[in-house]
Amino acid sequence: MGQLKIELWNRGNEVYGLTFKKAKFNEKDFLKKHSKDYYELSEDSIASEIPIDGVMIMIYHNDKVVFNQNQLPEEVKLTDLRKKESYRDELSAADDEVSVIWFHDYINTYMGIWNDVRDFKLSNLEISHITRIGKSGKKYKIFSGITYGGADADEEEIEGTPKMGYEGPYFF
Repeated sequence: MGQLKIELWNRGNEVYGLTFKKAKFNEKDFLKKHSKDYYELSEDSIASEIPIDGVMIMIYHNDKVVFNQNQLPEEVKLTDLRKKESYRDELSAADDEVSVIWFHDYINTYMGIWNDVRDFKLSNLEISHITRIGKSGKKYKIFSGITYGGADADEEEIEGTPKMGYEGPYFF
């Protein structure tokens, strides 16, 4: 028996957004009123994104590093949840609403701990992802979850470290 700890991190986004009724929303007025402070309009992000492509992964078993690379091991099962989410979906935006989205460049980190793992095998890891529809309709894979031997982690933590500045706002 032993403890398994897995860390994933990659440069992604903290995504912020608000919705406004289309009939009352004027893009020029919004930009004029919030020329530089739009990021202060919402304290909570709607999404913390860890892109799967280029993800850094560290795996520890009984406090010993057993894998440390900037790509997922071939033995790991990568599951596409066949789910596509736009930022409008994240905001539950109605058809009669406009979504205002902005991005803060982050390094987002996931850490999961399994407390009772006997013989560690990479092939017991399964990482799931969704397809995100982002800026300009670009699609990319976002980390959604991880299991070991079909079990979720006993402890999970997700945190982020801000890097560069904000990008946006974008209107959807």
